[in-house]
Amino acid sequence: METVGTEENPLTWEKFKEKIADLQGSLQRQHGDKLVYRGQANSGWKLETTLERYLKEISENSDPDEFFEFEANRYYEYLNEVIPMLSTLVTKDFKLITAEEFKKLGKRLANLDPESPCYELLCYLRHLGFPSPLLDWTQSPWIAAFFAFYQAEKGQNVAIFNYKEEGSRFGTNYQVIPYMVRPKAHLHSRHINQQSWYTMCVSSVSGESPVAFLEYNESNITKFVLSGESKEQVLKELLEMNINDYTLFGDEDSLARMLAFKVFRGIDV
Repeated sequence: METVGTEENPLTWEKFKEKIADLQGSLQRQHGDKLVYRGQANSGWKLETTLERYLKEISENSDPDEFFEFEANRYYEYLNEVIPMLSTLVTKDFKLITAEEFKKLGKRLANLDPESPCYELLCYLRHLGFPSPLLDWTQSPWIAAFFAFYQAEKGQNVAIFNYKEEGSRFGTNYQVIPYMVRPKAHLHSRHINQQSWYTMCVSSVSGESPVAFLEYNESNITKFVLSGESKEQVLKELLEMNINDYTLFGDEDSLARMLAFKVFRGIDV
Protein backbone atom coordinates (compact mmCIF):
# COMPACT_ATOMS: atom_id res chain seq x y z
CA MET A 1 0.00 0.00 0.00
CA GLU A 2 1.37 3.37 -0.96
CA THR A 3 1.15 5.91 1.87
CA VAL A 4 1.20 9.65 1.24
CA GLY A 5 1.96 11.64 4.37
CA THR A 6 3.08 10.27 7.75
CA GLU A 7 1.95 10.49 11.35
CA GLU A 8 4.79 12.90 12.03
CA ASN A 9 4.35 14.86 8.80
CA PRO A 10 0.72 14.54 7.67
CA LEU A 11 -0.69 16.26 4.61
CA THR A 12 -2.43 19.58 4.99
CA TRP A 13 -5.95 19.90 3.60
CA GLU A 14 -4.70 22.12 0.77
CA LYS A 15 -1.99 19.62 -0.17
CA PHE A 16 -4.52 16.80 -0.17
CA LYS A 17 -6.73 18.72 -2.60
CA GLU A 18 -3.76 19.15 -4.91
CA LYS A 19 -3.07 15.40 -4.78
CA ILE A 20 -6.69 14.60 -5.62
CA ALA A 21 -6.67 17.00 -8.57
CA ASP A 22 -3.57 15.26 -9.95
CA LEU A 23 -5.08 11.82 -9.32
CA GLN A 24 -8.36 12.60 -11.06
CA GLY A 25 -6.57 14.22 -13.97
CA SER A 26 -4.53 11.05 -14.42
CA LEU A 27 -7.65 8.87 -14.22
CA GLN A 28 -9.31 10.77 -17.05
CA ARG A 29 -6.48 9.60 -19.31
CA GLN A 30 -6.97 5.94 -18.34
CA HIS A 31 -10.16 4.47 -19.75
CA GLY A 32 -11.91 1.59 -17.99
CA ASP A 33 -10.56 2.26 -14.49
CA LYS A 34 -12.70 3.01 -11.44
CA LEU A 35 -11.51 5.16 -8.54
CA VAL A 36 -13.29 5.25 -5.18
CA TYR A 37 -12.47 6.70 -1.75
CA ARG A 38 -12.97 5.87 1.90
CA GLY A 39 -12.47 8.15 4.91
CA GLN A 40 -11.54 6.93 8.41
CA ALA A 41 -11.43 9.09 11.54
CA ASN A 42 -8.18 7.63 12.81
CA SER A 43 -5.16 7.18 10.56
CA GLY A 44 -4.08 4.18 12.63
CA TRP A 45 -7.14 2.09 11.77
CA LYS A 46 -6.90 -0.77 9.28
CA LEU A 47 -9.26 -1.31 6.38
CA GLU A 48 -11.78 -3.69 7.93
CA THR A 49 -15.34 -4.65 7.12
CA THR A 50 -18.02 -4.50 9.78
CA LEU A 51 -18.15 -8.31 9.60
CA GLU A 52 -14.45 -8.55 10.51
CA ARG A 53 -14.84 -6.11 13.39
CA TYR A 54 -17.95 -7.86 14.71
CA LEU A 55 -16.34 -11.30 14.63
CA LYS A 56 -13.39 -9.94 16.61
CA GLU A 57 -15.73 -8.37 19.17
CA ILE A 58 -17.57 -11.61 19.92
CA SER A 59 -14.55 -13.90 19.64
CA GLU A 60 -13.19 -15.48 22.81
CA ASN A 61 -9.70 -15.09 21.39
CA SER A 62 -7.95 -12.27 23.23
CA ASP A 63 -5.83 -11.33 20.22
CA PRO A 64 -7.58 -8.36 18.54
CA ASP A 65 -5.55 -8.90 15.36
CA GLU A 66 -6.67 -12.48 14.87
CA PHE A 67 -7.42 -13.07 11.23
CA PHE A 68 -10.90 -14.35 10.43
CA GLU A 69 -11.67 -16.41 7.36
CA PHE A 70 -15.44 -16.67 7.26
CA GLU A 71 -17.16 -19.09 4.91
CA ALA A 72 -19.63 -17.41 2.63
CA ASN A 73 -22.46 -19.94 2.91
CA ARG A 74 -22.41 -19.64 6.68
CA TYR A 75 -22.99 -15.91 6.34
CA TYR A 76 -25.90 -16.44 3.98
CA GLU A 77 -27.47 -18.87 6.42
CA TYR A 78 -27.45 -16.01 8.93
CA LEU A 79 -29.14 -13.77 6.37
CA ASN A 80 -31.88 -16.34 5.91
CA GLU A 81 -32.49 -16.30 9.65
CA VAL A 82 -33.09 -12.53 9.78
CA ILE A 83 -35.09 -12.14 6.55
CA PRO A 84 -38.52 -13.10 8.00
CA MET A 85 -38.42 -10.57 10.85
CA LEU A 86 -36.79 -7.92 8.67
CA SER A 87 -39.47 -8.22 6.00
CA THR A 88 -42.16 -8.03 8.69
CA LEU A 89 -40.87 -4.88 10.37
CA VAL A 90 -39.66 -2.79 7.42
CA THR A 91 -41.35 -1.88 4.14
CA LYS A 92 -39.15 -4.21 2.12
CA ASP A 93 -39.90 -7.71 0.89
CA PHE A 94 -36.76 -9.85 0.84
CA LYS A 95 -37.01 -13.44 -0.35
CA LEU A 96 -35.35 -16.38 1.39
CA ILE A 97 -32.34 -17.91 -0.34
CA THR A 98 -33.23 -21.37 -1.63
CA ALA A 99 -31.07 -24.49 -1.33
CA GLU A 100 -30.36 -24.36 -5.05
CA GLU A 101 -29.27 -20.74 -4.80
CA PHE A 102 -26.98 -21.65 -1.91
CA LYS A 103 -25.19 -24.11 -4.18
CA LYS A 104 -24.63 -21.42 -6.78
CA LEU A 105 -23.66 -18.63 -4.42
CA GLY A 106 -20.11 -19.76 -3.80
CA LYS A 107 -19.34 -19.72 -7.51
CA ARG A 108 -21.07 -16.40 -8.08
CA LEU A 109 -19.75 -14.39 -5.14
CA ALA A 110 -16.61 -13.30 -6.92
CA ASN A 111 -18.84 -11.77 -9.59
CA LEU A 112 -21.58 -10.45 -7.30
CA ASP A 113 -24.09 -8.55 -9.42
CA PRO A 114 -27.77 -7.50 -9.29
CA GLU A 115 -28.79 -10.97 -10.45
CA SER A 116 -27.45 -12.58 -7.29
CA PRO A 117 -30.35 -13.53 -5.00
CA CYS A 118 -29.15 -11.50 -2.03
CA TYR A 119 -27.45 -8.55 -3.71
CA GLU A 120 -30.04 -5.98 -2.66
CA LEU A 121 -30.27 -7.36 0.87
CA LEU A 122 -26.48 -7.23 1.32
CA CYS A 123 -26.30 -3.57 0.34
CA TYR A 124 -29.41 -2.65 2.31
CA LEU A 125 -28.20 -4.24 5.55
CA ARG A 126 -24.75 -2.69 5.14
CA HIS A 127 -26.28 0.78 5.46
CA LEU A 128 -28.24 -0.26 8.55
CA GLY A 129 -25.25 -1.56 10.51
CA PHE A 130 -25.68 -5.33 10.12
CA PRO A 131 -22.23 -7.03 10.04
CA SER A 132 -21.30 -7.16 6.38
CA PRO A 133 -18.51 -8.44 4.12
CA LEU A 134 -18.99 -5.32 2.01
CA LEU A 135 -16.58 -2.45 2.59
CA ASP A 136 -18.22 0.82 1.60
CA TRP A 137 -16.51 3.47 -0.49
CA THR A 138 -17.69 6.62 -2.26
CA GLN A 139 -17.07 8.06 -5.69
CA SER A 140 -16.45 11.45 -4.06
CA PRO A 141 -13.17 12.27 -2.28
CA TRP A 142 -15.06 15.09 -0.52
CA ILE A 143 -17.69 12.75 0.94
CA ALA A 144 -14.82 10.51 2.07
CA ALA A 145 -13.24 13.58 3.69
CA PHE A 146 -16.47 14.26 5.59
CA PHE A 147 -16.48 10.75 7.06
CA ALA A 148 -12.80 11.07 7.94
CA PHE A 149 -13.04 14.40 9.74
CA TYR A 150 -16.56 14.48 11.17
CA GLN A 151 -16.00 12.02 14.03
CA ALA A 152 -12.26 12.53 14.37
CA GLU A 153 -11.04 13.48 17.83
CA LYS A 154 -9.48 16.90 18.13
CA GLY A 155 -5.94 16.87 16.76
CA GLN A 156 -6.17 13.24 15.61
CA ASN A 157 -4.71 12.52 12.18
CA VAL A 158 -7.22 11.01 9.77
CA ALA A 159 -6.89 8.80 6.71
CA ILE A 160 -8.50 8.88 3.29
CA PHE A 161 -7.94 5.78 1.16
CA ASN A 162 -8.40 5.51 -2.55
CA TYR A 163 -8.78 2.25 -4.41
CA LYS A 164 -8.28 2.05 -8.15
CA GLU A 165 -9.76 -0.93 -9.88
CA GLU A 166 -8.29 -1.38 -13.31
CA GLY A 167 -10.73 -2.25 -16.05
CA SER A 168 -8.88 -5.44 -16.91
CA ARG A 169 -9.23 -6.78 -13.34
CA PHE A 170 -12.96 -6.29 -12.82
CA GLY A 171 -14.59 -9.42 -11.46
CA THR A 172 -11.37 -11.42 -11.06
CA ASN A 173 -12.36 -14.82 -9.68
CA TYR A 174 -11.11 -16.27 -6.41
CA GLN A 175 -8.18 -13.95 -5.74
CA VAL A 176 -7.30 -12.37 -2.43
CA ILE A 177 -7.88 -8.92 -3.86
CA PRO A 178 -10.82 -6.57 -3.46
CA TYR A 179 -13.24 -6.25 -6.35
CA MET A 180 -16.03 -3.80 -6.99
CA VAL A 181 -19.69 -4.51 -6.40
CA ARG A 182 -21.79 -2.62 -8.92
CA PRO A 183 -24.41 -0.31 -7.34
CA LYS A 184 -27.42 -1.32 -9.44
CA ALA A 185 -30.47 -2.27 -7.38
CA HIS A 186 -33.29 -0.74 -5.34
CA LEU A 187 -31.16 0.26 -2.38
CA HIS A 188 -31.35 2.42 0.72
CA SER A 189 -31.50 6.14 -0.13
CA ARG A 190 -28.21 6.67 1.73
CA HIS A 191 -26.55 4.64 -0.99
CA ILE A 192 -27.42 7.39 -3.48
CA ASN A 193 -26.72 10.29 -1.12
CA GLN A 194 -23.27 8.97 -0.29
CA GLN A 195 -22.43 7.94 -3.89
CA SER A 196 -21.66 4.49 -2.54
CA TRP A 197 -19.71 1.69 -4.11
CA TYR A 198 -18.60 -1.47 -2.34
CA THR A 199 -15.72 -3.88 -2.42
CA MET A 200 -15.66 -7.47 -1.26
CA CYS A 201 -12.49 -9.49 -0.69
CA VAL A 202 -12.86 -13.22 -1.33
CA SER A 203 -10.83 -16.34 -1.99
CA SER A 204 -11.55 -19.99 -2.73
CA VAL A 205 -11.16 -22.42 0.17
CA SER A 206 -11.57 -26.14 0.55
CA GLY A 207 -14.70 -27.66 2.00
CA GLU A 208 -18.39 -27.43 1.20
CA SER A 209 -18.33 -23.64 0.83
CA PRO A 210 -15.85 -22.75 -1.91
CA VAL A 211 -15.53 -19.06 -1.03
CA ALA A 212 -14.51 -17.20 2.13
CA PHE A 213 -14.52 -13.51 3.00
CA LEU A 214 -10.99 -12.35 3.64
CA GLU A 215 -9.18 -9.33 5.00
CA TYR A 216 -7.84 -6.77 2.57
CA ASN A 217 -4.36 -6.88 1.21
CA GLU A 218 -2.63 -3.83 -0.21
CA SER A 219 -3.25 -4.03 -3.95
CA ASN A 220 -4.14 -0.83 -5.78
CA ILE A 221 -4.79 1.11 -2.57
CA THR A 222 -3.28 4.46 -1.60
CA LYS A 223 -3.56 5.86 1.92
CA PHE A 224 -3.45 9.62 2.51
CA VAL A 225 -2.63 10.67 6.07
CA LEU A 226 -4.05 14.13 6.84
CA SER A 227 -3.63 16.42 9.80
CA GLY A 228 -6.69 16.54 12.03
CA GLU A 229 -5.89 20.12 13.00
CA SER A 230 -7.86 21.36 9.98
CA LYS A 231 -11.12 19.63 11.02
CA GLU A 232 -13.16 22.82 11.43
CA GLN A 233 -11.90 24.31 8.17
CA VAL A 234 -12.61 21.11 6.26
CA LEU A 235 -16.16 20.64 7.61
CA LYS A 236 -17.06 24.26 6.89
CA GLU A 237 -15.70 23.97 3.37
CA LEU A 238 -17.63 20.74 2.80
CA LEU A 239 -20.76 22.42 4.16
CA GLU A 240 -20.43 24.99 1.39
CA MET A 241 -20.40 22.06 -1.08
CA ASN A 242 -23.66 20.85 0.53
CA ILE A 243 -21.86 17.86 2.05
CA ASN A 244 -23.04 17.48 5.63
CA ASP A 245 -24.69 15.11 8.06
CA TYR A 246 -28.20 15.67 6.73
CA THR A 247 -27.44 15.46 3.00
CA LEU A 248 -25.61 12.17 3.55
CA PHE A 249 -27.96 10.44 6.01
CA GLY A 250 -31.29 12.20 5.43
CA ASP A 251 -33.00 11.45 8.75
CA GLU A 252 -34.15 13.62 11.66
CA ASP A 253 -31.11 12.80 13.80
CA SER A 254 -28.72 13.95 11.09
CA LEU A 255 -30.82 17.09 10.53
CA ALA A 256 -30.44 18.00 14.20
CA ARG A 257 -26.68 17.44 14.05
CA MET A 258 -26.36 19.56 10.93
CA LEU A 259 -28.38 22.41 12.48
CA ALA A 260 -26.29 22.25 15.65
CA PHE A 261 -23.10 22.48 13.60
CA LYS A 262 -24.41 25.64 11.93
CA VAL A 263 -25.94 27.57 14.81
CA PHE A 264 -23.11 26.95 17.28
CA ARG A 265 -20.64 28.31 14.74
CA GLY A 266 -22.67 31.33 13.74
CA ILE A 267 -23.50 29.98 10.27
CA ASP A 268 -26.86 31.04 8.84
CA VAL A 269 -29.45 28.27 8.92
